[in-house]
Amino acid sequence: MKAVYIFLISLIFYFICSPLRSISIYYSAIIESIIYSFATYLLLKKYSKEYHIISIIVYIILGRIIIELPIRLMNIEETLITLMVTISVILSTIFTGIIYYSRNIYVTILLLLSESYCVFIGHKNWLNYINFGTLPQIETASYIVQTSENEINLDTINSNYILLDFWNSSCGVCIQQFPRFQKLYDKYKNEILIRSVFVRHKKDEKISDGTNFINKLGYKFHVWSVDINSSLVKDFNIKVYPTVIIIDHDKHIIFKGNLNEAEEKIRNTFNR
Repeated sequence: MKAVYIFLISLIFYFICSPLRSISIYYSAIIESIIYSFATYLLLKKYSKEYHIISIIVYIILGRIIIELPIRLMNIEETLITLMVTISVILSTIFTGIIYYSRNIYVTILLLLSESYCVFIGHKNWLNYINFGTLPQIETASYIVQTSENEINLDTINSNYILLDFWNSSCGVCIQQFPRFQKLYDKYKNEILIRSVFVRHKKDEKISDGTNFINKLGYKFHVWSVDINSSLVKDFNIKVYPTVIIIDHDKHIIFKGNLNEAEEKIRNTFNR
């Protein structure tokens, strides 16, 4: 009966923590890992005299994945983005059990470092991979972008670096990041070509809609436009918005990711 109690506690924590993913997948992994570590420690302290430590760990993990596992098996690709949340929680539970059993300072330090790497660095790299994939191994010279006045071939652009921020009109996060993009534009516009790229994903959207939208909000950066079915969007493998691309003078893509990391790469390049 007490085994069922352990299972139900873990299941309840799953239902409590799951909504956090809609706010931030990254921070959800951190919070859930901490919660399950703490819960595991308390349950081990209370029931380790009655149940083997491995049994308690198994009940906790089972309660955590009993609902989620069938969903993942039926929707593997769609649920990959949150996979590291589950892995982080399972590892935190197992590591807490090992720490509780061994009571060795060196083991504790090693496992805490391993868990920290998984939650903070490994999870971040996983999100970047799922959202942005690997760098497209293509030359970007032949691709066409549009403005309200004309078309521009990337081959005609003479710049050491080109930074493109892809967004669409339904992306709330994109709009939230426009102030930061404006600051980046103001800081580096004389050194690299920086453009906001409006991706038309609705049937009635026009090339000028992106520029008009940006002007209405009071921003001063330049706007290009492409259709969502264009070869540029497909070959660059733009799946999530916003996505930032950086192209070097040889027209090779050297960065694909979010605005924060793009800004860091540019800052490191120009040492300011």
